[in-house]
Amino acid sequence: MANTILHKRSSVALKVPLAGDLSLGELAINTTDGLVFMKKGDNSIIAIGAGGSFETPVNDQTASYTTTIDDANAYVRMDSASANDLTIPNNSSVAYAIGTSIIVRQVGDGTTTLVPADGVTIYTPQELALAGLKSTVKLVTVSTDEWD
Repeated sequence: MANTILHKRSSVALKVPLAGDLSLGELAINTTDGLVFMKKGDNSIIAIGAGGSFETPVNDQTASYTTTIDDANAYVRMDSASANDLTIPNNSSVAYAIGTSIIVRQVGDGTTTLVPADGVTIYTPQELALAGLKSTVKLVTVSTDEWD
C-alpha cells in the first residue's frame, strides 16, 4: 500500500513560513500562491517554486505604480507620457522571496523613477531614474528589503 507524504501547507495568500516553522531541509507549500519553501542550513527560508510556470508575466502600467506579489519574477512596462514612479514596497507589505527579480522597462516618454518604500534599499551606482525611453533595469531582492 502506498504512503501519502504531507508537507506543511497554507492556503493563505502571501504567507511565508518562518525559520521556526520548519526543520532543516523541510518543505512547506503555499497552495494559493503555488510556491514551495525550504529551510536552508543557514536557517533562511527560500522559495523554490514559481507557481508552476516558466513564463514571465508582463504587467503594463500607464501611471505611477507600486509592485505587488504578482510582479515577482515579472516584467513591468511603464508606459506614461509624464514622469512616473515605480515603488518597491517593504517586506511587511509584500513579502518577496530572496532572489525574486522584477524587470522594469520605460516604454513611454515620461521618466520612470524607482522609489523604495520606507525601510527598503535599492543599491545602484546611479540615480534611481531610468536612463530614458526604452531603458530597462532588473531588480533582484538580495535580503529582506534590500534590492540590487
